[in-house]
Amino acid sequence: MNIVDKKNYPAAHSMDSYWFGVDLDGNIGVFDTGESGPIPNNAKSSVDGFWFLLKELEMDSEGIRHFYMPKDSLNEFLTIDPLLEISERVYHSYVIENKKIPDFFFNDIVLQFENKEAFSCVNNEGFTVKLDDQMEIYYLGRPKPQDILDLLNINAIVGSILNFTDSEIIAKISQSFYYEEKSQYTHGRGVSDYKRVSSPEKPMKIDQLPDELKEKFSFKLPLLFTENELIQPLEYTKGSATETYYINSKGEKVDTDYGE
Repeated sequence: MNIVDKKNYPAAHSMDSYWFGVDLDGNIGVFDTGESGPIPNNAKSSVDGFWFLLKELEMDSEGIRHFYMPKDSLNEFLTIDPLLEISERVYHSYVIENKKIPDFFFNDIVLQFENKEAFSCVNNEGFTVKLDDQMEIYYLGRPKPQDILDLLNINAIVGSILNFTDSEIIAKISQSFYYEEKSQYTHGRGVSDYKRVSSPEKPMKIDQLPDELKEKFSFKLPLLFTENELIQPLEYTKGSATETYYINSKGEKVDTDYGE
């Protein structure tokens, strides 16, 4: 067993954190800590989820980062109707009444543009990631709302993914395994294990990642995600948590005060 390191860990998470690992087959796992899930000491973690990693990518001469996601997965999530509905509400709530549209209105959105010229018409104050090597599909951190409305008006935006920073959505699109802390509310009852929420049909391998991201997934678990619906990382390594004991993958209580 392994001792739980209680220092350097935020008491009772004020928000979810995420950490990233790789299994024996090189498959990628994204773990959502919920309220009190443990975080292995050697794993990369962040409250920003997957975007914490993408910010590490180098920019090209135009200031764009590149991270190509599986085309089938992108196409499954790309749609235009929800964006059109939101934009119509924005138009009636702000434009007609001559009120300024909040700059953050379309934060963290993925847009598919009709062509490169349409993409170049958007002023984006956040960081930009191109998600496909052929189609004009981009993640935009903080685009100007009026630019989006103008392009929608001429049908220059043909697809979108809203709430793209949701780590479960990203895990599905990137073909990663996604786990959540099982109970999500464990204060006073120990730290439970993680439960697999989604499994990709064709998992992305760590070897497919850009070189600057591979080191972020350097934490390896001695198991296979395909064979483990439940994972308690403290069974394999030391980690940070808010409780002095954990519940292992067999449902057993393990006292961590006298770990080896």
